[in-house]
Amino acid sequence: MDSYYKPLTPEDRANVENYNFDHPNASDIDLLYHHLLRLRSGKSIEVPEYDFVTHSRTSKTKTLYGANVIIVEGILAFYSPQVTKVSRLNFQLMDLKVFVDTDADERLGRRLRRDISERGRDVKSVLDQYTRFVKPSYEQFIAPSMAQADIIIPRGKILEKNTIIIIIIA
Repeated sequence: MDSYYKPLTPEDRANVENYNFDHPNASDIDLLYHHLLRLRSGKSIEVPEYDFVTHSRTSKTKTLYGANVIIVEGILAFYSPQVTKVSRLNFQLMDLKVFVDTDADERLGRRLRRDISERGRDVKSVLDQYTRFVKPSYEQFIAPSMAQADIIIPRGKILEKNTIIIIIIA
């Protein structure tokens, strides 16, 4: 769902250290919803590319074509009822919802590695963001959305101990 972050306003960019990217309002759920409708009906979409350095969408897009299997990945993928419930067209946009429940220390470690190596951030800013926004948003929005899942993979151990789950999903 990283592609569906809303571009920041000039005011938000000027105070980016106070912007909560882990809040549902940071994502363009309406665009995601319309894209899922198009994909489910076999039509192609242009997925925006989000630049995490400038906090805006680039002019590039990625074309995706409708398919029998569509994977939506992201921490807030199950938060919006618009996306997870039966649509106004009377069908579900998601046939199978899998929540990978990863240990908090592992989530923090992954965020540190990614944000430092891919997004040019420093340790202090990542830890500050984690404490102020990421952890509280996880507790308020993401953890409760686990209830929308059909399958929960505990501790994110997909390959180590959950071969049965992989067989069921496949």
